[in-house]
Amino acid sequence: MTKIKRGYSCFEDITRKERIRENPVQKIKRWGTNVRRTYHRAKYGFCDFDVWEMDSWFLAVVPAMLEHLRDNHSGFPDAIYDYYPEIDRETDEDGEKASQKWNEILTEMISIFDELYPYESRGISASHTLTPQDIRQRRDELKARGFELFSRWFFSFWD
Repeated sequence: MTKIKRGYSCFEDITRKERIRENPVQKIKRWGTNVRRTYHRAKYGFCDFDVWEMDSWFLAVVPAMLEHLRDNHSGFPDAIYDYYPEIDRETDEDGEKASQKWNEILTEMISIFDELYPYESRGISASHTLTPQDIRQRRDELKARGFELFSRWFFSFWD
């Protein structure tokens, strides 16, 4: 599986060809837009571009944060024992099973939100065998499952 680029930039995303073809006035306008967006991101935590495409921002940023949490966490939520009674607190003294389950939960959320990402050639949007109606239905199912997990574990995203 190829590594998916994580994060979200407020800079205008243009190709190298487009950059070469830009005239000086267009370059200055793009530079000004990028400075304004960067300033807003630094001051408010988001820029107008983030607001215009909030769904894309969420699906680009949150999986990256969840992936970082999964790869760098040093604990797990105590509620794992409540939601998964097959993991016994008494026999799981060092928390190995609970930690493994937490990794599985985070991995599931990451893969769901990655599949929901609406652009580029990844996720269900890249499927050429599904009809647009099937894609919408699949995205709704994934969204429901992803937000169910996200909501259940919302207060457990710490480390």
